[in-house]
Amino acid sequence: MEESIAFCQAHADDADALVALRIEAMRESLERAGRFDAARARQRFLSGFSPEHTRHVVLGDERVGFVVVKPHEQGLLLDHLYVRPLHQGKGVGAVVLARVFAEADAVGAALCVGALRGSDSNRFYARHGFVLVEEAEFDNCYVRPPGAVVPSPLSLVWPSAAHLPGYVAALERGWSADNVRGQAAADEELAAIRRDGEAFLARLVDREAKGADVTLPDGSTVPRLPGFRRWLWDGEFCGAIGLRWQRGTQALPPHCLGHIGYAVVPWKRGRGYATRALGLLLPQARAEGLRFVEITTDPENIASQRVIAANGGRLHERFTKPAQFGGTPGLRYRIELDAVA
Repeated sequence: MEESIAFCQAHADDADALVALRIEAMRESLERAGRFDAARARQRFLSGFSPEHTRHVVLGDERVGFVVVKPHEQGLLLDHLYVRPLHQGKGVGAVVLARVFAEADAVGAALCVGALRGSDSNRFYARHGFVLVEEAEFDNCYVRPPGAVVPSPLSLVWPSAAHLPGYVAALERGWSADNVRGQAAADEELAAIRRDGEAFLARLVDREAKGADVTLPDGSTVPRLPGFRRWLWDGEFCGAIGLRWQRGTQALPPHCLGHIGYAVVPWKRGRGYATRALGLLLPQARAEGLRFVEITTDPENIASQRVIAANGGRLHERFTKPAQFGGTPGLRYRIELDAVA
């Protein structure tokens, strides 16, 4: 996502298109607040429009939003940041903010922003390190100090009915926690949820291995291991991480490639979520009696290797995956849990 987003300088003759995009992006929040007025929205934007401070947000070949950053008495003013509704919730705004932050930090400038009271943008800005400094009748004013470090908003939640819609939405967009079986696994889970969502959720926490056999990539089945799955959550569904083990031993059966597997949805990648999720899960692995965990990845998956290394993992061996997984090369990392709190 991050590499696919670019900025493109706006020009005076872009004004009408920018007004239309602003209205499209803001309409729902303004209607909810009882303040929607297309003519007023147009006049308000055009009265302060300065093309030299305005940049289109381009994803691929499509203009999906725009951002306006102007000089301000306190540093810089993030005057506008809008993303088309179709592209909201996909991490576009976060990527844009990160670049604006880098520009502000490079000159040591605080960044100010206003948000319509009651709109979702308040949570968005607070989540990214802005501090509320003033509440006006219609808008909230926020400031981000230069170089502010934003704590990760990510947590691990137990699968539940409250979080299930986010999980279903990710499956419907083609994501799957099964990095090997992919779409086939996603389709199976969607069908299971439609049959009985409550039973599906119950199967995700199965410390007694009472669930059905597990289907491997070649179509064969093996007995389920004790284990559970947690979901990554930052206010939205972000991915899944699972722990499994074998009773009475640290070892795993040959068909099980590792104690832990994780997958982050594509639109939430690049935020350090996999690294944090793994760090949050390690104490739970220790609580289950494990002295170490093994995690496998592919030699070309540098991102996953970095996630594991950041949590104290060391390369244990290079190996050839079992035939059920295609017999391809793999890397097995080990993380010792004796120092995990």
